[in-house]
Amino acid sequence: MPPIPTPLTLTQLLNPPSRDGLLTQIVSMLSGLGFSATDWETDSDGRIILQVEAQTLADLWQAVYKIAQGGYLDTATGDWLTLLAQSQYQLTRNPPTQTIGEFRLTAAGGVGPYTFNKGDLVVTYFDPTQNNKALIYRSTNAAPVVVNPGTTRSIQVTADSPGSAYNIAPGSVLVLNTPRPGLTVDNQGTLQPAVATGAILNGPFFTAGQTLIVTSALNGGAAVGPTTFTFTADYPDMTSVANALNVLIAASPQAGRITANVLNGALSLSTILITGATAVDQITIANTGTANISVGFDTGSATSVSGAYSWISEYGQDNESDTSLITRCINKWATIGTGTKAAFISWATSADPDVQKVAVYSNLFNGTPKAGAVTLYIAGIGAFDIVSGPVHANNVYAYIFPKLPIMTELFVAPAARNTKDVVFTAKIKTQYNNDTTKNAVFNAVQNLFFRLTIGETLYKDQVIAAIITIPGIVDATLSAPGIVSDIVPAINELITLGSVTPNWLVVV
Repeated sequence: MPPIPTPLTLTQLLNPPSRDGLLTQIVSMLSGLGFSATDWETDSDGRIILQVEAQTLADLWQAVYKIAQGGYLDTATGDWLTLLAQSQYQLTRNPPTQTIGEFRLTAAGGVGPYTFNKGDLVVTYFDPTQNNKALIYRSTNAAPVVVNPGTTRSIQVTADSPGSAYNIAPGSVLVLNTPRPGLTVDNQGTLQPAVATGAILNGPFFTAGQTLIVTSALNGGAAVGPTTFTFTADYPDMTSVANALNVLIAASPQAGRITANVLNGALSLSTILITGATAVDQITIANTGTANISVGFDTGSATSVSGAYSWISEYGQDNESDTSLITRCINKWATIGTGTKAAFISWATSADPDVQKVAVYSNLFNGTPKAGAVTLYIAGIGAFDIVSGPVHANNVYAYIFPKLPIMTELFVAPAARNTKDVVFTAKIKTQYNNDTTKNAVFNAVQNLFFRLTIGETLYKDQVIAAIITIPGIVDATLSAPGIVSDIVPAINELITLGSVTPNWLVVV
């Protein structure tokens, strides 16, 4: 057996010898001891024994290499990294999750009605990024969904398997595995209201004589407002604030357009969707209202949010990548000193595995300059929806609050959606004029939006580049009512994809 250097260095442990290298060392040792070790037949017993010995040692060295590699964040991978993160950092690798959302079923006139119970609907999407791998979705609706003749109904679906590949773009080409005559399926999504959420605050609220100024625009229509609401009293809790605000709304031009609620301790204002609406709503809370600080809204800039037009309610996630887990481990070191940006990112992502994007601002309380305050805006792969957003924000707030230094104020809120549609005209070569290419374009646009961080600008050239990088697409232009210029979001906004409307021009 060749001598093993003593003591071994980390470099040696991380650079194991190969089988051939070990065989050469063994033969050299035998030659030094007087054996005739270089004139054996290739298939002789002696040489085969040495080859087996060399392979055994090589396997042992690989085990040593993996153990050594697994001891350091810079080198650990896979299961060894999972073990290191758990044992040394008390962090668990986030597991994969399944995509949940709503597809739309439309029955032509004169057909149906069709009833779908849980599991009755099976839909396939052929993923062009995975050699047209079939991605299966099944209906998981709790109650029967009935699609009458000439109507459209939404139905909840869940991906058969976990993973981000199932977060397909709206407008993707879908195939019904459980067809019915005259029935079609799509994932264009359903409208969600615009929701503006303030800070998580505890009463009492000294709001008597203070104002909140609100503007709303429904279904892409003209804006109504600004409407000034003047509180008539102080209130013991946030529920009382919301109730009082709803009384003021009912007697204003905003009646039937917006409503106030309390979401996990925070005041929220949301639009009321118009039946049959086809465009997203907008709601803006001016930064000049004197009640903004009292009820947790921005005084530095206006709070402006849009509704959403998305089919996904819960984004599927892959098993957490090595890079992501390593980053969380590194960020956790910052929690020793507390108060650092990395510390707050570590706490937020540790508090809730669905939190993937975190924006941290110091000396700011939801846009209002305030010494010692810290503001966090959070999101998942995309922006959280109206139901789950406040829940995730509350999880993060509850996790971080006990860790805060004395005299520090904390604000946590889901990032506001800045929903943008994409309308484009693309020149597509004849041989590529198929669903595979078109789905690849939809996915490229979707993935561009998924890569955006909170507060990050979206450049129109990025959208064009995402489209024309797909083989078979030779040119693309953007047009209204979609993106036609660069989009600069507010610091609390995450630009999200609305609808995708293509116009295909077939060229030779």
